Order: sequence, then structure tokens, then C-alpha cells
Amino acid sequence: VPNIFWDYNKWDIREDAVPYLESLVTLFRNNQNLKFEIRSHSDSRGSYEFNDELSEKRAKEVVDYLVKRGVPRSIVVS
Repeated sequence: VPNIFWDYNKWDIREDAVPYLESLVTLFRNNQNLKFEIRSHSDSRGSYEFNDELSEKRAKEVVDYLVKRGVPRSIVVS
């Protein structure tokens, strides 16, 4: 999956990320016997604590998107 880009200091999913996330939806729905870990990162412009929290929010946003699209929460780890 290509990188998903985020706006500065934001964690809402951009429209350009939707096609990539939809490909994950298909992959995850078709492989429910596996577990998947979702991670995110941020740049180094903020403090460590701020960037860590921002990364967690971004990963959670992706997980929430996948679950809303029908991916079982039990197979996605963030």
C-alpha cells in the first residue's frame, strides 16, 4: 500500500487516501483469518509527545475508517 499523506497537524483522512484505504478494505475483508497492524507516523516538527499522540490519532482514524467499511475490528490492531 502506498503511503497515506496527512495535512500538517491533522488526522482526518484526505480524499486522496480513500482509494488506498478501499484497497485495504477489500484485502482485510478477504483475509479475516489474519491480523493486521495499522501504524502511522508524523514529521519531526513537534515535540516527541505531540508527534506520538498525533501518530496514534492517525492510526486510530484509519482503523475507524476500516471498521466503518465492514472490516472486523478483531482483525485490526493499532
